[in-house]
Order: sequence, then C-alpha cells, then structure tokens
Amino acid sequence: MELASFIKHQVYKLWLNGGVERRLENRCQIAVPVSIQPVDPQFNAVGAPFSAVTRDISPQGIGFVHAEHVDHTLLAIQMSLADKEANLVVRVRWCKELDPLYLYGASFVARLESFPVCSVS
Repeated sequence: MELASFIKHQVYKLWLNGGVERRLENRCQIAVPVSIQPVDPQFNAVGAPFSAVTRDISPQGIGFVHAEHVDHTLLAIQMSLADKEANLVVRVRWCKELDPLYLYGASFVARLESFPVCSVS
C-alpha cells in the first residue's frame, strides 16, 4: 500500500473509532512531503532535518505523519503549496502511534525567512 493510501486509511480508522473533532477552524486534508527540523525557542536548529508527509492543515495548525517518534516539541517545517514555499515553526500538541507510523498534531508558532538547515554537532 502506498504511503498516502496508508495515511488516509489510518485517519479513517481513527475517525471510525470515535475521534472527536476539537478544532474551531475547518481543516483541509492534504498529503504533501515536508522537511522538518527540531529547533530551540530561538528557532536555532537542534537536530537533523527529516522528511514527513502532511495529513491536514488549518489556519491554526498542521497534522503530519512520520516513521519515527520525535522527542522535540518545537519544529521548523518547510513545505510548498501552490508553488510557494513556506517556512514555519510549530509546537507539537499531541502524538499518536499508528503502527508502524506516528501521527502528530501541531499548532503554528511563527513564520521563518528561511529553513534552519545548518549542521548540528
């Protein structure tokens, strides 16, 4: 099963099992690849970049799926929508294991001029 189909299937299973909608804003389901990098409160890189796939986006936040558990709560996200690049900082609000993947919900914190891809020692 391709990744996008797997994600849609897992999200549908969550919904069937009584997932409660807590958002005040509507969300748009969208699966696009993103680059993510852990950052500190000053938005400096503190971990290596990794790839993930979005699940949905709303005016307040974003959902994404990744193959591993992420221990950081502040993340820089680089994504392209409608041929425009966005560099954003999000705060992870929750994580749910969807064996073998992890589903994350995060709220937007800030917009960045560039993605912090500096090397981390």
